[in-house]
Amino acid sequence: ASNGITVAGQSGVAGSLSNQFNLPTSITFDQYDNMYIMDSGNDRIQQWSPGFSYGVTVVRATALYNPRGLAIDPLGNLVVADCSNHRTVSFGVICRKFMLVTISIDNRLLPADIQDCIPKVALLSPILTEHERIIVNSIGIYF
Repeated sequence: ASNGITVAGQSGVAGSLSNQFNLPTSITFDQYDNMYIMDSGNDRIQQWSPGFSYGVTVVRATALYNPRGLAIDPLGNLVVADCSNHRTVSFGVICRKFMLVTISIDNRLLPADIQDCIPKVALLSPILTEHERIIVNSIGIYF
């Protein structure tokens, strides 16, 4: 084929907005067809979900310096070749699916399939007057 279709970013436009890249160098997909793009010029990794016209930053510039390679390991972690920091780094950012979770204040546990997807959740709500921070781990919810 002589012409391609832009599937992420803006053709000919470099930048740091959620729909732009500055030197994308690597791409990988998870099992849910989310695309992870190494945006080396912005020292970030963007996740683009199917049907979206913008990405979400899942790894920020403070964690990376001149990243180049990107892969997903068998556990669903993003593994990054962080060139200028002379290291390989693993980030646990991939969840099974996006979902909206309603949590009550009676200490009920989350379903096992989403417990590890939410490492920490800060919640500011008028409903939870005494419990403003919720920490979620593989055991459950702790207020």
